[in-house]
Amino acid sequence: MSEHQDHAVADPTPGSGMNTASPSGECVALSAQPCVPCEIGVQESQSLVASLKHRVISGFLRSPYLMLRSWRWSFWLLRECLYDFNRVRRYSSAVHFGDGAEKLKVLLTMAYHSLEKGMSLRNPRPGFGQQHARTLVARLDRYLTCCGVDEHCAVSFNVLRAYAEFNRAKGVSLPWLDRHLEEFEKRIADACAGLHPGGVKPMTKNQFLTAAKRDLTGFFESRCSVRQYSPEPVTVQDIERAVRLAQKTPSVCNRQSARVWLLNQPQDVRDALSIQGGARGFAEEIGTVLVVTSDLAAFQSSGERNQCWIDGGLFAMSLIYALHSLGLVSCSLNWSKSRQTDLQFKERFGVPHAESIILLLSVGNPAESFSVAQSWRKPLSEVLRTISHK
Repeated sequence: MSEHQDHAVADPTPGSGMNTASPSGECVALSAQPCVPCEIGVQESQSLVASLKHRVISGFLRSPYLMLRSWRWSFWLLRECLYDFNRVRRYSSAVHFGDGAEKLKVLLTMAYHSLEKGMSLRNPRPGFGQQHARTLVARLDRYLTCCGVDEHCAVSFNVLRAYAEFNRAKGVSLPWLDRHLEEFEKRIADACAGLHPGGVKPMTKNQFLTAAKRDLTGFFESRCSVRQYSPEPVTVQDIERAVRLAQKTPSVCNRQSARVWLLNQPQDVRDALSIQGGARGFAEEIGTVLVVTSDLAAFQSSGERNQCWIDGGLFAMSLIYALHSLGLVSCSLNWSKSRQTDLQFKERFGVPHAESIILLLSVGNPAESFSVAQSWRKPLSEVLRTISHK
């Protein structure tokens, strides 16, 4: 995060031109020039006239000045909002629906995941979701025609097959789906080998508790933003492992919009930190920077215009904890930047304009000893609220 700058305070002595407090607590203006006694007459009259003139001018001009300043700031805000608006309009499916490979992948994911969610309910209704299944069939056919065979269409096929088997076990026959499955199998059977079968997987409470229930208090409380690193470089293998763990982050309809860009060359790291501007004082210690982004192609409507920040933020936090679990330290560097800075960074590093930058993350191995900010946390009562209906 960007560092706070200390503001110098001038000496409040006569002649400094500052305001100070009188013994009564009122603010008294100190003149920039020492007070010069004047005789009653012309000099006093001129002083009174000058004072009155200053008061009149400042009174008349203050409102226009504040208005102009408000207009200027509003214009800057509007310009930034238009930049965001144009990016959402151009790169999401809010206006241009399914006009690219990434958007088609998202459409496939949305359709097959709706069937997966239905089959994961306690008592799914036999024959449920046939309209979703028909939608998935149509989108899969379109994807195969436009993009060919890959893992996305193979997973979609496996979900359709699991859906057909679910209904068959419930005594529901779907001959229209069986015909499409036969056609798809001829086109993509080889790509399905070794892939996740799709649909649902059974779990028991014992399996879940064995894998999940453990005291992680020390793990969570030991995580902090670290700005001191050892010279030992971070391995690409550790970054890959952390990203793989973070991929378990939930996302809207399993669309998985998050992307990670790895910068580990010295000049790239220096340029990234220079553009971001928030690592002053420890930038020279940073050898690895991760850029977390979210692809706008994953989002479908105006109501999802802010979803990239939600999904991207969830992924970023999972990534931070994954790095922590591997014994690596990190510091989040925010990306609340202007249009100009956003474009500068994307042009320098080739980040697609369709991706929204969530944050930069400095990563390193911990030094033998180091200091971290105390970062006091609010009382639980200020964070946790219980809604009670009377």
